[in-house]
Amino acid sequence: MILDEKMEGLPNGTLELNQAMKDVSKKLVESEPDLIILTSPHGLNLVRSIGIYLNSTASGSAEWNQSWVDFKSNLHLNPHAASNLYHHLDSNSNPSSPLHVEGLSFFSNTTANLRWGEVVPTFFIEQAYIHSSKPPPKYLILSMPRGIGSTYEQVIQNRQQLYTDIRQLGQ
Repeated sequence: MILDEKMEGLPNGTLELNQAMKDVSKKLVESEPDLIILTSPHGLNLVRSIGIYLNSTASGSAEWNQSWVDFKSNLHLNPHAASNLYHHLDSNSNPSSPLHVEGLSFFSNTTANLRWGEVVPTFFIEQAYIHSSKPPPKYLILSMPRGIGSTYEQVIQNRQQLYTDIRQLGQ
């Protein structure tokens, strides 16, 4: 619903969330990143592993319940950065950790499929780049498993470890 600010009967807070997404996307564009790393538990999920998209392109729509099919994203991915991250996380993985990593390569390097969980944020980002006239950077997409760890605290701890590992690779 946050995509279509002109839709009738929007729940309270929807317009504010729409504006917040636009504001955050504008700030992202202004920061001129070399790479956008997108994590989402709402796309393709592996049971116990983080999936790293290894393809060079990804696209899809925000379709949900036969609505929002016109809201689409077409992204250029960075397979080199994805491969580097995969090897970095794989070599740093602790065998006793519930956190594992897998590379996801769609058949014959075709375009990876995106669903609403990836398209909603990237739609706003793409719109911000269009309005800025700046070329967008490539993306690196991580598909997050929903239940890493048996408690909420373990899930948060595991995600924090992942982000620490990503920062280490960038240094």
